[in-house]
Order: sequence, then structure tokens, then C-alpha cells
Amino acid sequence: MQHTSPPHDRPPRHPRGFRLATEPPHAAPCTVLHHTAPLWVLPAPSGYRAGTTTTHRPMGPAPDLDRQIPSRRHDRGRSHMAAVVNTWLSRSGLSHDQVAAITDWALRESGFLGSSQLSHLRNAKVTRPGLMLFEALGALNAAIWRWQTQGEARCIEEYGPYSSHGVQPEWLTDAVWLPHPDHPVDPLCFGDFVELFAGYLTLPDVAVKLSQFDGPDLSRRLSALLLEHWQTAGWGPGEGMSRILEAYPNDDAEARTRLTMLCLGQMDWTSEEFEAEIPDLAALVERLRSLPTGSYGPAELHAELTSGRRRA
Repeated sequence: MQHTSPPHDRPPRHPRGFRLATEPPHAAPCTVLHHTAPLWVLPAPSGYRAGTTTTHRPMGPAPDLDRQIPSRRHDRGRSHMAAVVNTWLSRSGLSHDQVAAITDWALRESGFLGSSQLSHLRNAKVTRPGLMLFEALGALNAAIWRWQTQGEARCIEEYGPYSSHGVQPEWLTDAVWLPHPDHPVDPLCFGDFVELFAGYLTLPDVAVKLSQFDGPDLSRRLSALLLEHWQTAGWGPGEGMSRILEAYPNDDAEARTRLTMLCLGQMDWTSEEFEAEIPDLAALVERLRSLPTGSYGPAELHAELTSGRRRA
């Protein structure tokens, strides 16, 4: 199957509303006209292009997320980035040394992503990341994407011989790449990883990690969401609570009591409690809305509660 890059007179999209003009050697094109499915698609546009000029265009109303306290948004972003990297490397079966080798090959430069940096990233201990970190993550993702969609010969043309960096073909064949949630044919690139870390971008189907401040706020938002649902359905308080418990997949008596108290506004959950319960809570909302099984998960519920916008 032939793969073509976008013409040079069509700069790539960028989620924050600007366009950048040219492409560095290691970056993946942000649009492909023909594309095989990735090995793993996160039901969650790559925007980076190095250049000297940008063209700004109207962005429309800022989402609710933009108005959140930056430090708390960054807290969530850092935790979510850790979950993303842990899930990504686990599903790819890549060690830290293998990640470093692929990244060095893709960048044609060494030392951007070492084992200690990866460990800090995976444990959400990176608080002031440098540009090199996002450069490395984008290059790693682009290399895996290009290998699987454009083939070995194209990668050698782009990056040089992989054997010179100790990279084995099976690493790239068996790994997974991260697509942009809104543009699944595009791999996440430099700018997308920046937005991920800053808390502006969330990948679905990745374990949700909450900061210490999130539990009580999310508890109140969930209570309001469930109350709105049963009022819209025309249920009284008794029937509404009964329907919610009927849809709740957790049969533990204590958990059901705690959910009842949350719905009635009699208690807030801690972040740890909410994090542990969010898979069952997502399943509860999915059942209440009669959505297809598996179509609404923890990331969708978290995104809806934090943005204030319903995600069906």
C-alpha cells in the first residue's frame, strides 16, 4: 500500500490552534492518506513542525479545562503522563535500554532519554521537564509509527541504519504507537506530548491517575451527574437511588453504601477512593445511558467530570 505525506503547502494541524511550517527529519507527517491500523489504538493532530513562522487563527471558546487552576491541571497531566508511559512501554514490551536505543536512532543524537529520566517519568516525579524529553517521546512514537506504516526501507532512509544503534527489527514490529485521540491516523508528536503533560490532552483507555486535590471535587460532580440523570428520567429519590444501585457493578455492601452517601451528598471520596472506584463508576454511567458495552470507560468519565461536557 502506498503511503504519501501531505503536500508542503498544507501545514499540519495543531490542537492549540496554530500551524507550524516545516518538518524536522525525525518527525512523522501529521496526515497520511493511506494507513494500516496501529497494533494498538487508544480510542484517545500531531502538531509539531520545526520552522520559523507560525500562523495564528481563531481558536473559538476556550474549553472549561483551560480555566482550571494551572497547578492542579499540571498535577493531573503529570500523573496521566506517567500512566500513559507505563501503559505504552508495558504493551510494547520495551525495556528502558531499548527505548533509549530507538530514540537515539530516531533523533540521530544520543542522551535525550535515559533510564533515570524514564523512571522519574513513569513515577510522576518529573516536575520541570525540558524540551528534550518531549522531543524524545515524539521521536520514539514517530519511529514506531513509521516502521509499521511505511516500512523498514523508509525508516533507514529517514534515520539511517538501525543496527548502528543496536536496535532490533522485532522491537519496532512488536511495539505499539500512540495515536492522537481526535485523529487516530496521526501519531502523537512533540506538541501533543507537551499538551499531555500540561493536562490539556487525555488519552482514553489509560488508567486514570488523580492528584490529591481531585477526590472531593470529582465526588460532587459525579453526584450532580447522577442526580441530573434520574431527574431527567423522571424518577423519584427512592426509585432513582434504586436504579443507580441496580446499574452499579460492585456488589460489595460497603461500596454500595458509600455510593449511596456520595449520591445524596453525605460524603466525599478521597482521590485514592475515587481512583479505585472509577472503572465501576464508568460502567455504571455506561449502563444508565444504555451505551454499547466498552464504549465509555474511566478516561471518558474523568474527562466528562473535569470538563463539564457530556461524552456519550
